[in-house]
Amino acid sequence: MFNIRTKDGIVYKTKDMEDCSVSEALETIYENYPGAVAELEWNNCVIPLLGDSIGSIYNSITHLLSCMKDGIMNGTENFLDNTFTAKWKFQIKNDSITIESYWIDVICTKGYLKGEVSVMSCKKDDFINEWNKLLLNIKKDLVINGYNASLEGFEYLDKYIDEGVKE
Repeated sequence: MFNIRTKDGIVYKTKDMEDCSVSEALETIYENYPGAVAELEWNNCVIPLLGDSIGSIYNSITHLLSCMKDGIMNGTENFLDNTFTAKWKFQIKNDSITIESYWIDVICTKGYLKGEVSVMSCKKDDFINEWNKLLLNIKKDLVINGYNASLEGFEYLDKYIDEGVKE
């Protein structure tokens, strides 16, 4: 099972004029947020996605999703974050995605994954939509705080993320 539960409208800090990328801007606006901006559920384990560190996995998320949208059927993505460090190997067949994950380090609020290999399968469109819900919230928070397409990495949000994300 794969699911991402998001929290709406988290705005804690205003724009830092020195931020050049989405990752930096996320660290700025979520810096003092007390807790998770979202929770990733992976095979009944719940992993908090903390506000001040989600910027560190933003590029991995958008790279993974871009690969899928570009029709790449097999690939690997590495995630390095305060709440989880993992290597995901994905394979797409027809409309399904299977991910074999190697959990190097992980903090779970429910369940246990650290040091384990875990496999998860679901519909590719459902997997992408779960991430898109999180990315829509991120885009809204960035814009509310004065950020725009001038940030490196914002092009993914402009191209793929809009109000049409399924709830």
